[in-house]
This record gives sequence, structure tokens and C-alpha cells, in this order.
Amino acid sequence: MRLYDPAEEDGMRELIRRYVGKVVGANLERTHHIDSAEVVEAHEAYFTLRSSTDGHLHHVMYTNVVQAIEDPAGVEIRHLFTANERFELVIKMGHVIAYVQS
Repeated sequence: MRLYDPAEEDGMRELIRRYVGKVVGANLERTHHIDSAEVVEAHEAYFTLRSSTDGHLHHVMYTNVVQAIEDPAGVEIRHLFTANERFELVIKMGHVIAYVQS
């Protein structure tokens, strides 16, 4: 298993380009929940993922990647109520938390 430093944008872009057309794991909607997503494209400044749950396209800046975990045997993601999944690449992104005073 290898970890990548998001500060190395060229390396991150090349890593993600290797997975274009493949399904990876990513925390698209929620900070601590990994969903499957197809890597659609790896552009110069950002990459695009298509969510498998709703089909939405997510355009993510490389600087927003907190961690990328790659394992040819698959990184196992455990789910509470659904079957576990394995992904060769898991991308963890930073999320902006909006505080709304009640």
C-alpha cells in the first residue's frame, strides 16, 4: 500500500490518470463515507469523478486531495448495512464544513 503527498500535484495527476475509465473509492458527499465513482478525466488542475450513486459529476482540484491510498490487492471499505467493497485506489478529499448557528 502506498500513500501519496497531495502537494505533489504532477504525481497525483499521473496517479489519477492511470485510473481514467476505472472505478475508485472516494468520499464525494460525506467526509467519512467512501462511495464508488468512475474517474472520468484527469485535467491539468482538477480531475472529474462520476458518482455511482446518482451519476453526478464531481470536479475536484488536486489541492483538495488529503490522501490517496493505492493497493493492487484492493483497499477494503467496510459498510455498516451493505456489502463491503474493494478499490485499487481510494481518494480522500477535504470537505468544507459550513456552520449554521441555530
